[in-house]
Amino acid sequence: IGMLSNRKVLSNTEIVDRVKPATVFIETEDGAGSGMIIDADGHILTNAHVVWDVTAAKVKLSNGKILSAEVVGRDEIVDLAVLKVVGSDFPRVIFGDSDSITQGEDVFTLGYPFGLEGDVSFKDGTISRRISDSDATYLETSAEIHPGNSGGPLVNKYGEVIGINTASFGKEIEGITVGETIKLAIPINVAKGLIPELKGGREIVIGHKQYEPESKSQSPTNTGLEIE
Repeated sequence: IGMLSNRKVLSNTEIVDRVKPATVFIETEDGAGSGMIIDADGHILTNAHVVWDVTAAKVKLSNGKILSAEVVGRDEIVDLAVLKVVGSDFPRVIFGDSDSITQGEDVFTLGYPFGLEGDVSFKDGTISRRISDSDATYLETSAEIHPGNSGGPLVNKYGEVIGINTASFGKEIEGITVGETIKLAIPINVAKGLIPELKGGREIVIGHKQYEPESKSQSPTNTGLEIE
């Protein structure tokens, strides 16, 4: 999984054309989320909390095709998981370099907000800053990340994935977020080193309540991190 050799700034339409075919809808018994195909063999990268406590999921491609996926590896500390669908010649995303992303740079999110199976949602924004929570580092973006967008790609102006949409901070009253909301993504460079291990069956499971369907708004340290 490499970076594009001939990098060219893409229009919004070109970004959608490049990334949408590799953006998938993931559904389990407990909910739904998004993911991205990372190789032609059908490995899919998503958040671990999207496939919490399940070994299989239903995956729907942007062309409407529905496939069964096996969860082959997960790391709930980093909140990443890899699924596998049977097949070949799948469209895939291209990884960029999240270390080189700069404040104010244009970024775009793709996914299936609110668990709706319709067309892939496309939102634009900018990189606000890097933000740290305990030992983890996130990219904060102004691009919308709604429930269901989790696991979907955050891409740069070249159509390269530079993050995995994962969560938002915000004050919530009866399910409605009010005031400032901070949208976060896991930098793709964090995932790059883990993907081979996740493909190989890495299984790191923790007992945090944020993975429970009825308690997703709770973080392990009660910092207000809201897992989508």
